[in-house]
Amino acid sequence: MNRMRRNHGDTEARSTAENLLGITVRRRATWCRTAFLALLVSPAAHASLSTDAMVDVGRRLLREWRVGEARELGESLVAQNPKDASVLALAGEARFYAGDYAGALELLGRISEGDVDREVRELKALARSTADVVKGFKEVSNPGGHFTIRVQAGKDEALLPYAFEALEMTYREVTADLGHTPRGRILVEVYDAPAKLARVSALTVRDIETSGTIALCKWNRLMITSPRALLRGYAWLDTLAHEFVHLVVTQASGNTVPIWLHEGIAKFEENRWREPRAPRGSIALGAASRHLLANALKKKSLITFEQMHPSMAKLPSQEAAALAFAEVHAAVAYIVERAGQTGLSKLLAELKGGKPVERAVGDALQSSFARFKSDWVAWLGKLGLKPDPALAHGRGFERLRFKRGRSGADDAKDSLDLETIPRSQKEARRFARLANILHARGRTKPAIVEYEKALERAKAPLTAIAAPLAQAYLEVGNCVGALRVLRPVATRLTNPNHLARFGDALGCQGNASRAIAAYVGSIRINPFAPDVHKKLRKLYIQTGDLLRATTEATVLAALGVHEPPEPPTSASSLPTQPERPVSPKADAGSRAMGFLSVDTTPVAQVYLDGVRIGVTPIREWPVVAGVHQLRLVAVSAATERTLRVAVAKDARVSVSEKLER
Repeated sequence: MNRMRRNHGDTEARSTAENLLGITVRRRATWCRTAFLALLVSPAAHASLSTDAMVDVGRRLLREWRVGEARELGESLVAQNPKDASVLALAGEARFYAGDYAGALELLGRISEGDVDREVRELKALARSTADVVKGFKEVSNPGGHFTIRVQAGKDEALLPYAFEALEMTYREVTADLGHTPRGRILVEVYDAPAKLARVSALTVRDIETSGTIALCKWNRLMITSPRALLRGYAWLDTLAHEFVHLVVTQASGNTVPIWLHEGIAKFEENRWREPRAPRGSIALGAASRHLLANALKKKSLITFEQMHPSMAKLPSQEAAALAFAEVHAAVAYIVERAGQTGLSKLLAELKGGKPVERAVGDALQSSFARFKSDWVAWLGKLGLKPDPALAHGRGFERLRFKRGRSGADDAKDSLDLETIPRSQKEARRFARLANILHARGRTKPAIVEYEKALERAKAPLTAIAAPLAQAYLEVGNCVGALRVLRPVATRLTNPNHLARFGDALGCQGNASRAIAAYVGSIRINPFAPDVHKKLRKLYIQTGDLLRATTEATVLAALGVHEPPEPPTSASSLPTQPERPVSPKADAGSRAMGFLSVDTTPVAQVYLDGVRIGVTPIREWPVVAGVHQLRLVAVSAATERTLRVAVAKDARVSVSEKLER
């Protein structure tokens, strides 16, 4: 009978590898890579290493998330030792890491009951639970891309176009920033309820709801909760990007990075897909994060790195988790400020090589780890962070609110949240409460009067009052009034309904580009509101961006709303503004067309006639023949360039620019 054999072959495998290759193995990660290559390339090595030693190599590969190599080795060993319990356990675990849950269960099921230990029993239970959760999911891969997404058929398919775009842009930026490119396709799974995320992980529903942990990167895949599971959604695209950064960090470091640094790098990099790097001497923190940090610095109540271990999901509240994320974001920003962007990739390489994190961070900063822990806090104190008066009365952030016993998009109208108005501001609360009652009864004009009184008596512009007031103004056709009350709080709009109202106000004033930005901002939080997609599609058609208009029609179809096809572009259908890019699917018969390719060093965001069309390289983008304005904004340097490009009928024009500081 075969016995489970774990971690017994280390000495034997190391000795054999050294003898065969004539090398001295100094670091664990270096030995693992060298020994594995010897197994694949050298017949002598393959014959000399025992099964125990090769299983140990496979387990090391899995710990480093080198899943393709581990799976190849595991399958090879199964072919040679089809009844060996340790071999079956390794190959089964490798299949699980690869997302083949049924295949994992098939191999694990071959292990005789007497050889099943606690680890195998737990892995079988997890594989069975995960297989059950994703049963019937739709699996979609983006052609020519790097991701495969499993999603429940139906409304969650509306996530796919946005998810693929954000993930590919994140892939381009983060792999360049951190100096590591993942092998093969990356698996993403989207679950429609926190309970399902709990079933496929070690978290409980209580952990998820207490800390606000709604996504994970574990077992070589990205796992997120659908924004449908929350009353107002959440920043799900940034969250996807965040979890992808975790995957890159894990692979680049050989899975050696502590939680504070892991989360700090992920927070620092998570918005690279949509924003250029913040200039040196500053930090790209949101209003809520700045407020939380300012308060914690003032009260000397920062959360320590040790308290963050083993997981942010174990912190006692959503506020504590939000503060911890803001802290580690700032800590990594300080490292980059001192060591440069390349300092991060070098730091990960040092950790993969076996250097302790305290020494690696100290070396990167030419200091000590103890000095770093005090210096980054001192640096933070010099950034001039101040509590936000509009947030000072509450938690300083918007708590994630999970749905109870129902699913579907939350497209509720804006409503007044009295709890976000300071209790000390009694008059503001009183007028706001009266306005809310009048508004609910359809008495919109009297409600506006009372909302204005409440806003006037508030000590700072409050979104809780401004948003329903703006909606009331829109209901009576007063776009100017809506914009007047929303502009002071525009940078603090995190409710998708508020962002949609901001888009409405901008749109009715004829500001199409800013209205598009507001609607897109709403979708990045809650992509399940059909009205927002309808308005966005209409604006895309009006501005000639039929490619994105087609995407919105696809999303609407996933939400059960079927729109008529996009009209062909024609001179009468386009606005009297510079020409906009058109889709390859557009009917170009009525207009002379050419193609534009753009490449830059470094990577840049590309705006064609004021409309963003993506990041470089861009290949043969169809444009109307004529002269166009091209704006290139480098994503990793504070520089941009504006060009005029002439494209003749049927011509293929290429632009290559080096963007220097």
